[in-house]
Parts: sequence; C-alpha cells; structure tokens
Amino acid sequence: DTDLSVCVLEKGAEVGAHVLSGNVFEPRALDELIPKWRQEDAPIRVPVSSDKFWMLTKNKAWTLPSPFDNKGNYVISLSQLVRWMSVKAEELGVEVYPGFAASEILYDENQIVAGVATNDVGIAKDGSKRETFQPGVELRGRITLLAEGCRGSLSENIITNHKLRESGQGQHQTYALGIKEVWEIEEGKHKPGSVVHTVGWPLDMKTYGGSFLYHLDDRQSWQLVWLLP
Repeated sequence: DTDLSVCVLEKGAEVGAHVLSGNVFEPRALDELIPKWRQEDAPIRVPVSSDKFWMLTKNKAWTLPSPFDNKGNYVISLSQLVRWMSVKAEELGVEVYPGFAASEILYDENQIVAGVATNDVGIAKDGSKRETFQPGVELRGRITLLAEGCRGSLSENIITNHKLRESGQGQHQTYALGIKEVWEIEEGKHKPGSVVHTVGWPLDMKTYGGSFLYHLDDRQSWQLVWLLP
C-alpha cells in the first residue's frame, strides 16, 4: 500500500547494533515476506546439519532426546539478518533512522497512544542547552509498535498508564542474564551447521538455564543464559 508511511527508529548507532544473538532461523515467515531471498545475498547460508541436546556435569555429558526439530532451519547471525532486512525495507520505501531513540509516548486527548517523540540532543550535564541543542521530533501515526525487548521504558509507561497489570492484561514477564562468546577454532574441529543445546553445568542444579552452541560458516557462537528469580 503506497499510501502508508512506515518509519522505524533504531536506538543503536546502526541497524543490528543491539541484536547480538546467534540464532537457529526458521525461514517460513521470510519465505512469505521475501519469496526469492534464496536467490539474493541474504546472510542465511548455513543449514542445520546436526541437532543435539546434552545434560552436562563438570566432567560428563549425557545425550538427551532433543525437544527441537530444526530440519530445514539455518544457523545465522541475527545482527547480519536485521541489517540485510533494513536494506530491503528501505527499498520498499520504509524510513529507517538509526541512532535515534524514542524517549516519550505521545497520547491523544483520550489517552490513546498516538506516537512517540525522540529525545532532545545537545543537552549539557547540568541540564542546560548547548549551542548544538536540537529538540526531539514527534512521530505520530495510526499504529505504534514498540520492540524494546524486556522491560522497555516506553512499554512500562503504557502498562502503568493503562493499569494493564492490575486488569490482568499485562503479560507476566521473566528475566534472564546471558553471556555470549564467538570463537575461532581449528578448521578440522569446525562443523558448519552443528547445533548443540545444553542444561546443567556450569550452572548448578538449582538454577534454571542452559547454553547453546551454534557452528556458523567460519566460527562458533556460544551463549549461556540463566533465569533470574
């Protein structure tokens, strides 16, 4: 619909700057959105070649029945995919503005969300306006989508303003901490497309969490996540 104007604000310096995770990507939605992506330069090149689920202790590993079915999926870098999709979006006329954070929810006279405003820039530490001061920009639209991740400040503003938790409409959220490392390993030990999920060590048996290890085309992505009580 060429009558629609779509604008995306990205608080990171570049698109994908805050999307850090490796990922096992199920391409069904992308097949519908961009049917010819396989003939293009999409950063989706490593199909899942094996899928394992391990229970770990400090000295041993047990193979468990895998609850996952990753046949037909791909091992990817999410940040690379997001950057590629931003280019595709701009080709369709979407306005993408990296380096701008939405800092305020705009409401109409009926307290319905009407858009967002970006933050002011050129503010000194004491709160005074520098010569480079520029006021924030208001972006108003019929639909506002917030993709802030867990406990986003603007999402919390809406939840509080409309008392969504008190009315039972606010979805219960849990939070986790994570560590990510990307390893370069010897070529003979590398298995592109290998996927391993684990529970247990280095976490203790009282801590809910686990890790995942993905072999990309030329490196490994390892991530450890544990749930906060």
